[in-house]
Amino acid sequence: MKGRAILLYPEGMDPETVDAVAGKIETRYGGCERTVYGMPVALQSDDRIFSLLDDGRFKRWIGHVRGEGARVAILPTGENPLACRAYGIPESLDAALELAFDEEAETLPYAPFVDSKPFFGELVFGKIRWLSGKHFFGWIVHFFRLAFGLRFFRLRIETAKGQSLDTAVLTAAVASESLMRRSHPAFFDPSEKRCGRCAGIFYAPPSIVSAIGLKLRGFFSRSSTRLPAGVGTIQSPALTLSCPDGAVEVRVDGERQYAQELRIECRKLSVRIVAGGEPCGTFEEKESLRVQHLPVDADSIAFFTKRPLPLVKVALESAFAELFTTLRESARIDAAYGVLLVISVAMATTGLFQDSSPTIIGAMILAPLMAPIVALAMGVIRFDGSLVLRSLETIGISVVVALGISALFAWAMPYVHMTAQMAGRTHPTLLDLLVAILAGAAAAYGYADSRVGKSLAGVAIAVALVPPLSVAGIGLGWGEWAMFSGAFLLFLTNIVGIVLAAGTVFYLLGFSSWKYARSAFLLKVAMVLLLTVPLYVSTRLFVRSEQVAQDLAAVHTLPLPGGGEAGVELRGVRRKGDRIVADVLLRVPVGTATEQKESLIRRLGRIVGGKADLAVEFAYRSR
Repeated sequence: MKGRAILLYPEGMDPETVDAVAGKIETRYGGCERTVYGMPVALQSDDRIFSLLDDGRFKRWIGHVRGEGARVAILPTGENPLACRAYGIPESLDAALELAFDEEAETLPYAPFVDSKPFFGELVFGKIRWLSGKHFFGWIVHFFRLAFGLRFFRLRIETAKGQSLDTAVLTAAVASESLMRRSHPAFFDPSEKRCGRCAGIFYAPPSIVSAIGLKLRGFFSRSSTRLPAGVGTIQSPALTLSCPDGAVEVRVDGERQYAQELRIECRKLSVRIVAGGEPCGTFEEKESLRVQHLPVDADSIAFFTKRPLPLVKVALESAFAELFTTLRESARIDAAYGVLLVISVAMATTGLFQDSSPTIIGAMILAPLMAPIVALAMGVIRFDGSLVLRSLETIGISVVVALGISALFAWAMPYVHMTAQMAGRTHPTLLDLLVAILAGAAAAYGYADSRVGKSLAGVAIAVALVPPLSVAGIGLGWGEWAMFSGAFLLFLTNIVGIVLAAGTVFYLLGFSSWKYARSAFLLKVAMVLLLTVPLYVSTRLFVRSEQVAQDLAAVHTLPLPGGGEAGVELRGVRRKGDRIVADVLLRVPVGTATEQKESLIRRLGRIVGGKADLAVEFAYRSR
């Protein structure tokens, strides 16, 4: 026997609207009874109810109706957005009616209840405002108004099957699983869909930066099998949330209240509600807990509940202890360190005299100097006097040993000749400072994360600490002040760049508080600024030499006064003190007069425009 079609609407609704909707139902179903909300009605299992109730009335109705499994279809009115969103109802009335009459559409005999009262949206427990904002840029502005006052609260979670968890969170959001999957696909495994469960997302971002990342993921990501750091999810037929430290703010369907404990459960209804969207799967009452990224130990919970959320992640004492042990060992001179230092300096000095890149690269890999410099960066960022002194002692002894070995080597050599490998390390520029900063960042990250430690050899090659020290020692051995000062400036540039970048990375990884990091950062910036002046001068000369090289490389011939032409060959552009010298070979016919040669030199002078001195050599060819 065919059941009835019943249109349920609130008292006072526009009669024309009721007639129009009833007419569409009658056309499709053959008849339609009209019932005003509040009038008792006895429902049978084959009845179809079409609801035009607003969210408030529908919640009260769904909590008390007895319908023996009758089918309920929600129709959009503008007054029931929560119910429509909860059950995936289309915004168009016609589309909603199509869904209502679709025999294959999913029907859910469950609804979420909090303390025995039904709700449709997300129940948010704890800090709510940082989650608000539908548009990303508007959310960013709103978020930073609140960011530095955010604080975790302790939370105890109990599931329907008796599993419990003590943690600390910034916010907990709970709703029906189908709604949470549609609203937050980035936090749920797409392969695990079930009906009749509540789904909770527990937010515990370790920093303000991490909180922004979570919001970005929520805005732009799709379903994922992996959870980001600072997020946990639990799916269970029932969840009990309690705050041991007192009542916290709660919002349910837009209503604000305070509570210390709430029980949220998916209850079986006496009716079945038509739902749109993807089917939710089975009704198996299985629980899923993915809480590995939440703070669960006593130290972590205490850390996050006693202070506001930090700007960047702050590492816990366990991470401090492990890294500090490594760095303190790295900052100490022992037999292995001394052997590697002597061998690397000797190899680098030999390679410099040979003008051999492979030999110098080998010395870079062997050099142990990176370790105490990274330890110095940690000591500075945490104002750890003992670590700073030990690191400086190791670096100072290393510098003296390296200068002594390379100077003795240069003094013992039977000739004095600056190779290209030596010359290349006597004129540091701002680009060398940039390389040092990048290498320092990579080195710090490598020490903090053992998974990337294998890349430290590449960092050592990039920053090249021992070769400039060896060049400086050779300059001492030869008595060449300009050579020593230029190479030693490059070494200092490398140290300052590494300390600046490594300290910044350690701060971002949470190994220092803002109070100490700010003072240390100002100190390091001052050191960088002191180096910037000579580096800027050297960089200007470098840029000028490149311009001179480009200008002269573009000239292949020059006309000779009185007829003919001279070939122009650029042999190279070099630095001589604070001047640039361009070595040029002019190929002129045999018998070229002195006046003609002087005219060619003047033409070359006009080409370089006073940016360089000219060292001109003439070669003669037959006419």
